[in-house]
Amino acid sequence: MQIVLVLAVTISITHAYFGWSSSKDYNFVDERPSTSVPSASNLACFFCSQLLSVTKHRVGLSQNQLRAVLHDKCRVLPIVLKDQCFTFVETSLPEIYFSLNYDFSTKDICIRLNLCEEHNPFKTVAPISSTTTTTNSNASGNETTDSTTEKTATTRHKARVDRTERRSAELTNKLEEKRITCAFCERMLENAKNYAVTAKADINSFATTACSKLPQGRYTEHCYQLAEQKIAELAKFVDQQVIEALWCAELNQC
Repeated sequence: MQIVLVLAVTISITHAYFGWSSSKDYNFVDERPSTSVPSASNLACFFCSQLLSVTKHRVGLSQNQLRAVLHDKCRVLPIVLKDQCFTFVETSLPEIYFSLNYDFSTKDICIRLNLCEEHNPFKTVAPISSTTTTTNSNASGNETTDSTTEKTATTRHKARVDRTERRSAELTNKLEEKRITCAFCERMLENAKNYAVTAKADINSFATTACSKLPQGRYTEHCYQLAEQKIAELAKFVDQQVIEALWCAELNQC
């Protein structure tokens, strides 16, 4: 009888313990503080807008002075953002310095650097605070998916911008090369025409002066014939130069 009583008491205590434990498990709350940090896809936009807000009235600074100002701004950020802020400054400093000297607005500079989208407002970062959060694996998974999607969209947008800029640069180089080539072809044609005029005048002048000093008769006649022969050879040479110049222009679609 005593054994049965002991077993009954043991079962009752065990049931009471596990019943309490089970009810508590469903209401478990994580009391640890969390830090709000901007998502990876928006981090560069955040740094750009926040850092430039302190430099918009400092256009007269040198590049090294601007770097020092931005570094001071990075130093007051939370540890989770500080290193990435310094990296951003070193990577984007030349573009920031150039844009500030041309008096672009903060928004325009960040868009020019492909860090923020033109039609979306700048997102801000919530301050560090201690909050009570409930563990939720589904919400965490959704945030990861959204972050990955935003990052992929940003990467694709930057790739499109890079391709457009590269094609624009290639087109500009081709147009400049064509302009120089056509100018060369035009110069060839102009030189041929000028050479024809001056060389023919020189031959005629030489013939008039030299041939007139020879005794009248066969020698004088032969002198003038020689001058005419040289003028004919000159004409053939000039014609060949003109043909080459015209072919140059046609080949390069001038």
